[in-house]
Amino acid sequence: MKEDIKKFKIPISPETTTKSIRFPNDLLGQVETLLSGKNCSFTAFVVEAVRVAMTMLDEDEVASASGDAKKQEEAQHKKRGRPAKKAAERI
Repeated sequence: MKEDIKKFKIPISPETTTKSIRFPNDLLGQVETLLSGKNCSFTAFVVEAVRVAMTMLDEDEVASASGDAKKQEEAQHKKRGRPAKKAAERI
């Protein structure tokens, strides 16, 4: 029995921040209906939905959100089918 206790690890919860957001009533109703009877909280659903949405964004949108100018430029050039110029080449 003691061996089983040694194998158990207490999970670490990620740091979180409380955010208040407004949902349209019809959308909220749809989500609540979808989650009814499932072992999933509204918060867990929204967090997962945002994660999925983030993976579906274009590279330039992600770069823009992160504020990385170099990534933005590379994404724009990639879209146009040509490599990004290095700083020295732009002069």
